[in-house]
Amino acid sequence: MKTVKVQPNQNVFDLAVQHYGNVEAVDEILRLNPDLENDAAALRALKIPTGNRQAIFCMDAAVESGSPLKVDDTSKLMNNSNLKKINNSTTTYETYESWQKRLNQSKKK
Repeated sequence: MKTVKVQPNQNVFDLAVQHYGNVEAVDEILRLNPDLENDAAALRALKIPTGNRQAIFCMDAAVESGSPLKVDDTSKLMNNSNLKKINNSTTTYETYESWQKRLNQSKKK
């Protein structure tokens, strides 16, 4: 078992791919980390109430940046044949603002 820190804008799918090599490990991540919370700004951007972040966990929203994350590096879900060292954070999450900026830049071309 090892503990890593969640990087900005990573959701649980990103974390599963980065640390296990596949999205099938999402259930294990949630089981090992029952106190995992979404980033409040990510929830607001998705128009999801942020009153009790532990009661509502949105799988598609970013996890709180800097949160400790337990990873079972001996898990049968660990896909070592697909894993390689990823030096930068893996994220599929994009804020509305960054998406809008990219959209506006592409319209100018």
